[in-house]
Amino acid sequence: MWWQVRYSNYKKQLVCYKDSVNDPERDHLLKTINWPTASLEFPVFNSIGVDFNHGAYGMKDYHGWMGYKILKPDSPLLAGTGLDFHDIVSCQSEEYDATLFTCFPGDDDPVVDTTTLGFCKMELIGYDWGKSILVQGSKKVMEPSSLSGRIPGRETSSM
Repeated sequence: MWWQVRYSNYKKQLVCYKDSVNDPERDHLLKTINWPTASLEFPVFNSIGVDFNHGAYGMKDYHGWMGYKILKPDSPLLAGTGLDFHDIVSCQSEEYDATLFTCFPGDDDPVVDTTTLGFCKMELIGYDWGKSILVQGSKKVMEPSSLSGRIPGRETSSM
């Protein structure tokens, strides 16, 4: 989530000016600017739990593995891959989003700050180190509330 866009009046086009000065829209909540801009009154974290402002450009001042270190090999997202704990999946990227962490215990793996994020559950499946101590490009599964992704009256599997 980087640029907010909106539909044209006739709902036939998506509009994005990328500059609030050039955007003729008067309602500041509909301006087609970066999502992290305070005037939109909707932090990206509230929606997807990560953002670019906590991430960075991955190939500059890089201190990681050029991939993702696996933390949850038993995740349904990795079913059938044969990956094990701390295996590295090669996956270079120029840009990364990141989330909030409560701590980086020594040389251990990071711990996601679900309390500050306000999510019921968020699991870090894999991660890579970026510049300084930022954890970037976190692959995660999240549930903003205990009812997320659930249909009342139907059984569902938990993450």
